[in-house]
Amino acid sequence: MSGSYQTVDKFLTNLQTKLEESGKKDHETLLKLKEDHCKNLGVDFDGILNAWDTGFYGDRLLVTKYGVDAEKIKEYFPLDHVVETTLDIYQELLSLIFEELPKGTYWTWHK
Repeated sequence: MSGSYQTVDKFLTNLQTKLEESGKKDHETLLKLKEDHCKNLGVDFDGILNAWDTGFYGDRLLVTKYGVDAEKIKEYFPLDHVVETTLDIYQELLSLIFEELPKGTYWTWHK
């Protein structure tokens, strides 16, 4: 345990100080990517990085700066295997049991 709330407060304040500068740099990088993208498209740049922009420009950064293509990575992680393995891990670590319900025995939004 932490021992006291002062210890937790000190830890969190220290962590915030360390991460604040890095977060600002990341924000500026994504904002610059958005500005360049808008310029290439001939669209006005609003100077704002919206919440929905971060994923898009984060992916563009991974591709352009680091050569990481999420679509290529997905090929190595088939969804069925990932879901099954994740559920197995949770069952083992957390002593849970997942059971698939037969179709029609539960309410759904769609058919």
